[in-house]
Amino acid sequence: MKIDSMPRQNSFTNKYCFRILLVLLLFHTVNNYIILTNDDTPLLWDGGDYFFKSLQYYNVFVNFDSNFISRFNDVSLYRPPLLMLSSVPLYLVFGRSTDVAVMTNILYLIILIFSIYGIGRRIHSKEVGLMAAFIVTFFPIIFGMSRSYWQDFPLTAMVSLSLYLLIRTNYFRDRKYSVLFGLSIGLGMLTKWTHFVFLTGPFLYIFTLSLKLDEESHEEKKRPILNFIIAILVGMVVASFWYIPNGLDVAGKLFGLSVGVTGKGDEATRFQQLGETIGPSGTLKSLLFYGGMLVNEQVSFFFAGLFLIFTVMLLKRERGKTLWMFLLWVVIPFIAFTLIKNKTTRNTVPMIPAIGLIISWGIMSLRVSWTRKAVIAIILLIGFFQYITISYGSNLFPKKLDLTIPVGEIVFYEQFENRSHAIFRANQGDWKAEEIVNRINMDRGNKKDIQIVLLPRDAFTWMAMEYTSYLKELPFTFIGAVNSPEAVLKADYVLLKKGGFVAPWFLMKNIHTSIDLMEEHKKEFVLLTSVKLPEERNFLPVYDIEATRKSRSWGVIFSKKLEVMDYSISDELEGKDRKFTVKLNIKGIENMDGELMVIFIFLNKKMEVIMRKPGKPLTPLSGWRAGDVKTMEASLEVPADVAKDLFSLEIGLYDSSKRELLKYHPEYLIYKRIGSQ
Repeated sequence: MKIDSMPRQNSFTNKYCFRILLVLLLFHTVNNYIILTNDDTPLLWDGGDYFFKSLQYYNVFVNFDSNFISRFNDVSLYRPPLLMLSSVPLYLVFGRSTDVAVMTNILYLIILIFSIYGIGRRIHSKEVGLMAAFIVTFFPIIFGMSRSYWQDFPLTAMVSLSLYLLIRTNYFRDRKYSVLFGLSIGLGMLTKWTHFVFLTGPFLYIFTLSLKLDEESHEEKKRPILNFIIAILVGMVVASFWYIPNGLDVAGKLFGLSVGVTGKGDEATRFQQLGETIGPSGTLKSLLFYGGMLVNEQVSFFFAGLFLIFTVMLLKRERGKTLWMFLLWVVIPFIAFTLIKNKTTRNTVPMIPAIGLIISWGIMSLRVSWTRKAVIAIILLIGFFQYITISYGSNLFPKKLDLTIPVGEIVFYEQFENRSHAIFRANQGDWKAEEIVNRINMDRGNKKDIQIVLLPRDAFTWMAMEYTSYLKELPFTFIGAVNSPEAVLKADYVLLKKGGFVAPWFLMKNIHTSIDLMEEHKKEFVLLTSVKLPEERNFLPVYDIEATRKSRSWGVIFSKKLEVMDYSISDELEGKDRKFTVKLNIKGIENMDGELMVIFIFLNKKMEVIMRKPGKPLTPLSGWRAGDVKTMEASLEVPADVAKDLFSLEIGLYDSSKRELLKYHPEYLIYKRIGSQ
């Protein structure tokens, strides 16, 4: 009995199948190139870290010496290296840059497209393979992540390759494909540690079926077991060069990330705390998290609906072994990641190809020809519409269509904004990384080993600064707020982000303490310069429950009209509710008519908005004139059920005459610590 089943063949797809796949690959490659070359967003968070480490691997190879092995092992102790190593040959040919790094995904796009096609062809027909390749690569999370430098897109490709090779093992009776399957396991584990999570269900299912096959001889009965063992051993050998020196440490950190049982202060505990900011398991919202992500961010409401419909249809009609393999590909990771604390959209992306394959299989199983053709036409139309409007934006359609329900929201359509892990469209703007490092480099003289503290260590500064400095071969070390607050008193320079204090909740206490230390030792710091960032914000963070002070001096300029010179916050109980009062000293920069209002936004630890409401000034303010300094005070009561989840408060200024929220650009203030030279 074989998994391979190809009942229907179409002469057109037989003749042009390979060309169609190449056109699909070319389409995505060209569009990704256009978007990436027009996008100036730095590689954020982990993506920046991967790029930084890929540059280090490059240097290890081009500066080969007797210490090669130790230098190689020192580059990445926590994150498997395959993605980063994949970029090294491209750097040798095209040079080192973020765009070249991200275009490494072309390799994984090839693997993804041909693996999905191969699976579809083997389980049904070439038509299923072609349609599935189209559907999967037009899912927003897939094409968005193909433009970023995170491990999850390559992992999705490697999981698909492993599943294709698993099918080709013919229930582990084929030795060659069993070896290749084992090789793919090793490479998959070198892509990301979670590779095995997506493979476990289908792997064990196929192996169990292999033991139930009727074989004529004893030798043939032993063959699946032997090939199974060989596959496992090959995978272990391939992955061993990295996991032997790093495996135990990685396992401990991942365990802390998942359940948070490690000692206070270790890295794993911080990971677990980060997980809690994303959503602890056990609540209804947590249990529904990945279902919501599937509909709202990963594949879209339309394709999620098709997946549900065709899954039910195929379960009724097919009842075959292959369908259960696909469902295990989805269900096992879904359950596994639901049970751990660290929840993020990226975790379940490698199960997405199974969803596209089930949809394609369902379409091609429709018995009425015109119905099948109509559904294909609709899918092509909606797929292209979704791709174009998200990738390039459109003012002809709403930015978002959604419905709020008690456990969250259902998004029917959205022109997504870029995420740290996914680039949906090109964003332009000078993020000033080069300007900042060049300014510090000019000031440092001949001093080496420059220590620079970042407050906060946000998505942009943490890694963009580090890899920019590394490319320029500057002796800079960047320290984030997750480290000791006392680092500011030992640093050579401090970068303080004015008007942009948004960071995970567990970093905020250190950030506030660091600023307090700078103010207490203000004679030791001199402001070199400030740089304005292209980031545009409407709401100014003014309070969080970790704050050590309830007043600060800032000088944040809104829409070139007003300057918030300083502010103070007070809160008090009003029965069971909580009353917040904000007091602002505001200077007029230009004449402004109309009344000014304050918009309050309250957020929880997950950085989700839990309440948004306007607050009229206690004394109405209007008719602002340039140079005027006025005090503005506004209050708002927060119901007890909202207050219990409150972590931070942000305020916006609303100009009633123009009916618009005023905007501001955060700035980086570059402080030099006197005496550090």
